[in-house]
Amino acid sequence: MMAPPDPVVFDLDGTLIDSRDAIVATVEHACQALHIPSPSRKAILDGVGLPLATMFERLFCNEPSGRRSELVEAYKTSWLAFADPLLRPYAGALELVHSLHREGRSVGIATSKSRRGLDRVLDRYAMRDLIGGHRSVDEARAPKPAPHMLIDLLADLDGDTDRAVMIGDSSYDMGMARAAGVRAIGVTWGVHDAERLLEAGADEIVTSVDALAVRLGVL
Repeated sequence: MMAPPDPVVFDLDGTLIDSRDAIVATVEHACQALHIPSPSRKAILDGVGLPLATMFERLFCNEPSGRRSELVEAYKTSWLAFADPLLRPYAGALELVHSLHREGRSVGIATSKSRRGLDRVLDRYAMRDLIGGHRSVDEARAPKPAPHMLIDLLADLDGDTDRAVMIGDSSYDMGMARAAGVRAIGVTWGVHDAERLLEAGADEIVTSVDALAVRLGVL
């Protein structure tokens, strides 16, 4: 039987934390503030996992760069004003992290959130003592799907790429893992479906947090 993976690296939004409603509402609010039509929910969620500026460049490719910058700032302001209450952990996700920690497993987070956003989530859900290392897009040499964030995080965790696993809900997570030579597990409760995750390089797909816990050897 294969030994459980270690370290275990999670994406954050769409994997541990359900932020879909918060992201869509915040984009819509930013658009309203600047009198710009909002993209569809599907289009917004398709870009989740990318750095915010890159996501907005794709969503608003017909807008001048200065206008896109205004939208990014309006998004950040709107997020701080009202989005946090819309965030919620996926059922069982934080319990899974606690279980890994109790077993002495090495756990990391690699996210396209800003450092400020990541810190807010870590503090809100009392996760700091559970996570051995974390990287935001602000510390990345290049954003997902480039491998650097994951490679640097595994170095922080003293982790071996042959035993590590990356868990995420987006094609960008899977592409990062593939580029880093790390096994990738795609989860289907976030923003991208199983077909897209497999196309991006997922080695396997899980469809529930309980199934993920079994795969990680903690259930």
